[in-house]
Amino acid sequence: MANVTRRNPPWVRDEIILALDLYLHRRQRLPDANDREVIKLSLLLNRLPLHATRPDLERFRSPNSVALKLANFAAIDPPYPGRGLIAGSKLDKLGWSELFLRVKDVRRLASSIRMAAESRGTDNPRAR
Repeated sequence: MANVTRRNPPWVRDEIILALDLYLHRRQRLPDANDREVIKLSLLLNRLPLHATRPDLERFRSPNSVALKLANFAAIDPPYPGRGLIAGSKLDKLGWSELFLRVKDVRRLASSIRMAAESRGTDNPRAR
């Protein structure tokens, strides 16, 4: 039987809000997977207890996947000068249409998610 890697779960609303917050504050120059803020967001996403199963821990919300999510937002951002990626999800588009003009609300929501994660003292499954 072939070794088939199962896909990680789709991004959920809290993850989308955190990624959108980073995108909206860095949209003039889209960060890549080596960017300090992208790496920091990847670590935070891995600490959040939002998914019961993570079949591919090496790729789960990795800096590369975070950078790709930001590129998905760029594809649906009309003033973005580049092209972005076209593989965005319905939730990406929904989150974008609901929140992209409300930068302060996105920042507030993202801050609340970060504070909740810190107060829970959630563990990073990659560090185990």
